[in-house]
Amino acid sequence: GEGFGLAEHPTTGMCLDLLPLLPDGDALDAGCGSGTLALAWARLGRGAVIAVDLDPRAVAQARESAWASGLDARVTVRRGALGALPAAAIDGRVVMANAPLPAQLDLLAVTGDPVPTALLLSGLQPDAMDDVTATWSERGLRETRREGMGRWQAAVLVTA
Repeated sequence: GEGFGLAEHPTTGMCLDLLPLLPDGDALDAGCGSGTLALAWARLGRGAVIAVDLDPRAVAQARESAWASGLDARVTVRRGALGALPAAAIDGRVVMANAPLPAQLDLLAVTGDPVPTALLLSGLQPDAMDDVTATWSERGLRETRREGMGRWQAAVLVTA
C-alpha cells in the first residue's frame, strides 16, 4: 500500500528483528504507517495493539491489512496525531515508534508519568537517536539494545 512501513525498509526490518526483545503485553504502534509492526505483534500473539497514524492513506492501508490478515479483532487502527494521544494510550504498554524525529518528539511530549513498559524506537539517525534515548532514560527507561543499518538506527528501552 501507500503507507510507510514495508519490511524491506531498513528501519522496519530492524524493528521486526528486535520485537523478540520486548516483553509481552498490549502495545501502541505510534506512527504505524501501513501497520507492519502492529500486525507482527498481533500475529505473534504478544498482545492487542492500538495503531495510530496521522496520514489517512496509511490508516486506510493498516485497517485493510489488519482485516485481510484476520487480525482486526486484535489490532485497532486510529487516525490521529501522536501529540494528541491520551496518557492511557501509552501507560503500561509496549510502545513501538518507527517514526521520524518530529513524531518521536510529539510522543515524548505527551508521555509523563507513568511511562511505557518498553519502547522500540526507530526511524532516527544516530545523533537524534542519542537525544531521544537520553530523554527516555531521564524518565526511567534504560537502553538495552541498539542496532544500525546505513544511516538508520533502532533501539530497545525497558523500564529500569
